[in-house]
Amino acid sequence: MTNSGWLKNSSFEVLTKDNNRWTIDAPFSKKYAALERAGELVASGDSECVRVVEVRQGDDEEHIIFEETVQLRAKPLKINPIKETTICQALADYYDYPARRSMGRLFRAYLDEQGMTALELLFDSGYLVMLERTDTYYVNGVRHVGSLQSKIIGEKPGKRTDDLYRTFERIREQARDREEITPYSRILANKGIDQARRKIARDVSDENRYFYTYGMLAAYLGKGSPAHKLSMMMVLADMAKDEGSLDLIDGVMAEIIDGHQGLLDIFGDPPSPINAWQMYIQVLGGNYKAQRASTVEIQRLNRVFAVHDLPLTKAVLLGHVARGLRGFKPLSRDGRNVDREKFNTLLQQIIEPTGILGGSKMSEAVILRAKILLGEDGDDLPIETALRQIIYMLPSNAARLGMMLDLTGTSIGIKYQKVLRVQLGLLLGKLSSVTDLFPANIDETTRHDYLDALRQRVGLSALPDELKAGFAASLDKIAGKKNNNLPTETETSSDKQSKVVTETETAAPQNKKVDDMDNLMSLKSGEVLFCEGDEGNNAYLILNGTIEIYRTAGEADINISNLGKGEIIGEMSLIDNQPRMASARALTNVKLAGISQDDLSKRLKRLKRDDKVIHHVMKTLVRRLRGFAIHGE
Repeated sequence: MTNSGWLKNSSFEVLTKDNNRWTIDAPFSKKYAALERAGELVASGDSECVRVVEVRQGDDEEHIIFEETVQLRAKPLKINPIKETTICQALADYYDYPARRSMGRLFRAYLDEQGMTALELLFDSGYLVMLERTDTYYVNGVRHVGSLQSKIIGEKPGKRTDDLYRTFERIREQARDREEITPYSRILANKGIDQARRKIARDVSDENRYFYTYGMLAAYLGKGSPAHKLSMMMVLADMAKDEGSLDLIDGVMAEIIDGHQGLLDIFGDPPSPINAWQMYIQVLGGNYKAQRASTVEIQRLNRVFAVHDLPLTKAVLLGHVARGLRGFKPLSRDGRNVDREKFNTLLQQIIEPTGILGGSKMSEAVILRAKILLGEDGDDLPIETALRQIIYMLPSNAARLGMMLDLTGTSIGIKYQKVLRVQLGLLLGKLSSVTDLFPANIDETTRHDYLDALRQRVGLSALPDELKAGFAASLDKIAGKKNNNLPTETETSSDKQSKVVTETETAAPQNKKVDDMDNLMSLKSGEVLFCEGDEGNNAYLILNGTIEIYRTAGEADINISNLGKGEIIGEMSLIDNQPRMASARALTNVKLAGISQDDLSKRLKRLKRDDKVIHHVMKTLVRRLRGFAIHGE
C-alpha cells in the first residue's frame, strides 16, 4: 500500500469559512494529511465550514473532496453503553460485522450525526480523526469497551484499553490507503460483487484481502441517506449468486437498519410501535402488502427477503421488535384492551413451527409483555402465570418445546426454572411419536427439517448436559417411531377415543377426586373442574373435549385459553400443591384422566422398563423440581 494522493502531481489545500469568506488554512502534498487537518478543524468548532480541495497540475479547476459545515452542539455527544462486545484477535476481525455492530451501537450518536455506518468510518481517516478529537466521547467509548473485554479475557482494564488505542491508530493509518481500492469499487458497481471479489482474489494477497473487500463496499455506499444506501446494497443482492457475497451484503444491510435513524428513513413513522413491528415481520417473511404510504425501499426489501435468507438483517429487525416488547410503553394509543388484541395478533405472526421467531430474546420479551397485558384490572400477572399462558397459546407441542428451550438461558428461565422445567417435563412425557410434535399432514422432509431445528435449540439451550443428551436421544427415538395410536382408515379419531374411554373408565362421572391414574372422570358441558384458589393436589390429562381456563374479575369471567385433547392442566400441583391460579370448566362434554404425585411415581417405574432414556430425563426433572418446591429455590 502507498500513501500517495489520487494523482502524483496533485496538491491539497485546507480552507476555512468565516463570515462567508474562505481562507486557506494550510497546503498539503498528501491527501490523508489534508483530511486529518480538516478533521481537527471541524472538531474544534472554530470555523463555520471546512473544505479540502484537490489542485491538479495543468487543471485550473479546484476539485472539492471534503466539505463539512460546523454546527455547534447543544449538548456534547454521549456514548451508547453496550452490554456485549466482540473480542478481536487480528486486525481483520475489527472489520467483520460483529465488531462493526458493536462499534456502530457504541458510537451511534456520532455516526448518525455524520450520516455514515461503522463500515464507512473504518475507511475514512478524516472522520476517524474527527472522532478521536471529539471531546471525551472517543475516550469514554474506548474505555467502556476495554472494561467489558477485560472482564471476558481476564486482563487489566488499562492494558486492554491501551491495546484498543493502538489498534485504532493502525486502522486510521490503514484508512489513508483507500485510493487503491477505487478500481475494485468500479467493478463492484458495474459488474456486481461476485466479479469484484474474484478480481480481488486474483490480485491481492490473503492477508490484505479483507481490506480491499470491505473497503470497496464502503466506497460503494458513498454519501446518501440510509434508504439510499440500503437500495444500493439490494441492487448488489439482486446480482449476487455466491453465498459469501450475500453474507457480506447481509452484514452491511444489517448495519444500515440497526439504528433508529435508519429505521425511520426506510420504514417511515408508523402510527404506533406495534404497527412498525408487524411491518418488520411481514417484510421478513416476504409477504408484506404495499400500502399507499409504503416506501420503495420497503417493497424492495420485501422482495429481497422473499428470495434470499439474510440472517443478520433478520436478527436486527427482530431485535427491534424484542426490545420494544420487553419495554413498558403502550403498544398503541387505543388503550389496554386494544393492545391486548394486537399483542395476540403479533404473537401469532412470530410463531414458527419449532418456537418463536427471534429465539431467546423474543421469547423472553413475549413473556414480559404478557405479564403487563394479560392481567385483569390493570394488574400485572406473576411471571410464572404469564409463562404458562403463553405456552397454552402456542399451537403445537413443537412450538412450545422450542420456546421453552430458548427460555432456559434467559434471566426469566434461570429465575423461574422450577416452572419451566415442570412444563418441559410434562411436555416430554406426553410425546410418544413425531405426530405428537407436528401435525400429521406435514411431509417427511419438512418434518426432518423441523426436528433438526429442535435439536439445534436443544444444543443451544442452557439445560445441563445430561438433560440435553436425554432430550436429543428422545427426539431421535420419536423421529423413528411410528404412531401406533393413529386411527385407521375405517376408525375415526373420535370413535377410537370413545372406545378407549369405554374400556378403561372405572370412576363415576361426578367424582372429581381421582385416586388412581387408571381411573377416568367425565364432565358435562358447563361443569366446573376446579376454581381459582382451590387447593391443588391433582393434574388432569384431557382425553376428549374442550376445557376453558379462566379467571374471575368482579362478576365477569375472563377467558385465558381453551385446551383440548392431549393437553395437561393443573400440572404445578404435581410439585408444590399450591392453590389454583385460575379456574377450569368444561366447554363441551369432557373426559379426563387424573394425575397425582403417586401416579407420576408409578408411571416413572413403568417407564424405566419401556424407555430408559425418557425415564432418566423425567426422573431427573422430578427430583430437581421436588427439591425446588421444598427449598423454595
